[in-house]
Amino acid sequence: MTDPTAGGWGRYTHDLMSALRELGHEVKSVQEVLGNEEGLHDPLSYLSTPFVFLLDAGKIKRAIGAFKPDVVHITVEPYALLVPYMPEDMHVVLTVHGSYAYLPAVSSWFWAPICKRLYTSALKRIRTIIAVSEYTKAYLLKNIEAKIDVVHNGIATNDAVFAENPTPKEKKIILTVAPLKRRKGIVESLRAVARYKKEYRTSVEYRIVGSHDTQSAYSKSVADEIRLLGLSDTVVLTGRVSEETLRQEYAQADLFLMLPLVKEPYFEGFGLVYLEANAAGVPAIGSSEGGSREAIEEGVSGYVVDPNDPAETSARIHDILDTGSIDRARARAWAENHDIKIVAEKLLEIYRGVMSS
Repeated sequence: MTDPTAGGWGRYTHDLMSALRELGHEVKSVQEVLGNEEGLHDPLSYLSTPFVFLLDAGKIKRAIGAFKPDVVHITVEPYALLVPYMPEDMHVVLTVHGSYAYLPAVSSWFWAPICKRLYTSALKRIRTIIAVSEYTKAYLLKNIEAKIDVVHNGIATNDAVFAENPTPKEKKIILTVAPLKRRKGIVESLRAVARYKKEYRTSVEYRIVGSHDTQSAYSKSVADEIRLLGLSDTVVLTGRVSEETLRQEYAQADLFLMLPLVKEPYFEGFGLVYLEANAAGVPAIGSSEGGSREAIEEGVSGYVVDPNDPAETSARIHDILDTGSIDRARARAWAENHDIKIVAEKLLEIYRGVMSS
């Protein structure tokens, strides 16, 4: 899971590996170690198909035997089920992000009881658990007893993907980068944009970048909401895009908007996309629910709002688009404070502590 286009897991893992290498450390994924062999199965398949992780047990053993790492850092929670198949003296670190922090809660009903026993056993073998936010830490502690460190996510702020390159345009552009899922608060964002257009009589374009299944119930509810709110000429659903196109989307945006909802066990653990937008100098509006509020510095990189209050969100959209209340340079500086190299340095300290314990 090192593909930067494969969502938060892939982006974070890719950038972290690159940063650690730049700092002079040898870092490899399982697939890189095994060469032409098939990589690990899709992590989400671990939650729906009983014992699919057993098919990867041999791979993890071979990878560790061949590479002989000092530390194994699991950045994708379902792969924690492979820990019992690692050497007993292996130094293992696990990062938990959001909804998948506690696997039994998101597993299929018939698999959840077994998954609970396996996951609990695996966590006992892990030397250090790292949560990407205080919210994720608190959520996990409701389900297990453990010592958990908090290290906020980071991004490669010097990556060309996030280079600021604004171009003149007829309409102000509001951007969301997220798949069409209920917990991403897409409907709530639509209602806020509609309220803003009506209240301030301003023409905007609202671009939603991310994968979506047009046949899913939620995608259909989004389409219905767009029609109901009269936003058919305002909203553009791009689907999943390339890295180059994503760069262009961030560069042309005037405001980033995403209002995640907490529907436990599903929640936003942090929100790399807020930092990605800030890295391009784009102010962000996020949700007061979940861990996304920790990705925004109030009044500096953007604002945190109640996702269920379209009037409040509309007012903040007005503040950013019409009064320039958030300075783009300060928003970018906030992102730079979360550069992945800074995160990597913090993790190296944790690795050293794990190895010396």
